[in-house]
Amino acid sequence: AYGGCNPPGGVRPETPLPQSRYKFSIALESEDSHPAEKVSEKFFNAMWANTVPILLTRRWYDPILPSNHSAVFLEDFGGDVRRLGAHLRMLDQNDAEYRKYFAWKAEGAAPGWVQTMLTGSVFAACHICDEMQYAWAQKRRGTAPDPDWLA
Repeated sequence: AYGGCNPPGGVRPETPLPQSRYKFSIALESEDSHPAEKVSEKFFNAMWANTVPILLTRRWYDPILPSNHSAVFLEDFGGDVRRLGAHLRMLDQNDAEYRKYFAWKAEGAAPGWVQTMLTGSVFAACHICDEMQYAWAQKRRGTAPDPDWLA
């Protein structure tokens, strides 16, 4: 989803992500940007679009994945893109196997996923806005614990 596929200024939140029409999204991080410190929007966009993300390595994502079977990892194929391609074709042709990658939605997500979604940088701005709106409402009502912090 690069270049002319996206509208100027990016995709609006209510707009379906361009990759929503695909079953898989490539969400590879470069080796020098260690995702344990910063997981990029590539991964989250794939998850939001209800596609299966194709990721480089488990060690970066296992702590935050919703389940241990919610992404395809290049390292599981020894870096062999032909084996990866065969696996993706199999998933594309076998709906039951493909749906297993979304079973976590019915079974519940791992605690690491929930924690990431609540505190991760993607949603941190939303939480900050929520807290500020709550604080402003308290300030207007005169019930804020410290009315000067939001001066």
